[in-house]
Amino acid sequence: MKIWIRAKEDLPYSSQVRALLTTACKNSGIELEILGGTLPEGHADFCVCLGGDGTLLSTVRFLGKKRFDIPLIGVHTSAGLGFLHTLSAPKNEVNPAEWASHFAQALLEKKYRIAERWGLEAWMGSEDCKGETIHWALNDLVISKGPLSRMVFLQVKVGDSVLLQRLRGDGLIVASSTGSTGYSLSAGGPVVHPELKTLLVTPICPHEVAQRPVLLDGGTTLHIESLVHRHPSYLTFDGQEKVDLEPGEKIHVRRAERPLQWVSFTAAELKPANFFQRLRGKLGYGGDLTHAT
Repeated sequence: MKIWIRAKEDLPYSSQVRALLTTACKNSGIELEILGGTLPEGHADFCVCLGGDGTLLSTVRFLGKKRFDIPLIGVHTSAGLGFLHTLSAPKNEVNPAEWASHFAQALLEKKYRIAERWGLEAWMGSEDCKGETIHWALNDLVISKGPLSRMVFLQVKVGDSVLLQRLRGDGLIVASSTGSTGYSLSAGGPVVHPELKTLLVTPICPHEVAQRPVLLDGGTTLHIESLVHRHPSYLTFDGQEKVDLEPGEKIHVRRAERPLQWVSFTAAELKPANFFQRLRGKLGYGGDLTHAT
């Protein structure tokens, strides 16, 4: 078994957990390779990411096309929410090395399940995308205004049918199911289970009350046109890649052709949390009704 590990270098706790996992895996006979600025050649059985949600998103991009072939294990080691991570490294354990040993043992004993996580693909230009650059995102792509507080104007079609004739507002979010708990949720979008194959369309501060979030089947293709405007607007992918938009620019969005392989541990010693437990524990979903009257 071969594992790649990528850690957020400026987080001391990430480095500490990496050292613990390195020792535990080597003691279990697992081959390790620490990822730096260059992606190693060859294949790995798993890629372990240590950090927060941003580190996990950047790691997925760092892997390039290999992201679809290597199962991903997110281990939360930052001070942020780390909602995307299915596992959190313990911070107050008496013996954290024991936790690392349980981690290595769970891999060897295959105490985990692998789920599919579907991202997004987008391109500009012709609808058939021939010869166009394909941009990929796991969470979302966002069309937003520039530095000045000016509205953007967009038209959105689902296939040949108009969904939003003229959206006026701060922008538009197209999120995957995985990304529904990110920016889209803050903009008023619904929570979607991450294993569903959907496209979530969420207007950002629309100027019309009738323009609300819409959940679409993942097999549909969205066609978005940037209408005439006098101020800059941008298209970003997972908040990590940016494209400037011109008036009349046409953007096409669909579910990615291949899913990521997302690892969730089942070993009780690792105290794994499922989606609903993370939803409540990290986002406070459902509220506390203990003292309700």
